[in-house]
Amino acid sequence: MHPLAIIMPVLMAAIGFVIMKKFVWDLADEVLDGGDFLVIRKSGLKQKVYLSDIINIEHMGMTSPPRITLLCRTPGPLGTELAFVAPLAFNPFSRPKLVRELIDRVDRARRS
Repeated sequence: MHPLAIIMPVLMAAIGFVIMKKFVWDLADEVLDGGDFLVIRKSGLKQKVYLSDIINIEHMGMTSPPRITLLCRTPGPLGTELAFVAPLAFNPFSRPKLVRELIDRVDRARRS
């Protein structure tokens, strides 16, 4: 048997594992809006994140699935980086309305 017949499938499986771990397995199961906070649930754990505690909001629209990642000031049961699926946008080069609204709400919460 040729060595590439073993090496290539193992290499492809390793690359697939890394991609799935980075882009899919860390996504939250559910995100609930509580007005001045978000409740994020993943794998049976819940974390309450106040909007004033969010440092950064990152939107990755050109990935599949499109993602929103929140960077929080204080760690919780799910950590400081919380990712969830962004709503699908008609134009993948623009930010979805949800992301723009969340940025505005976080900015208002920080100022008050």
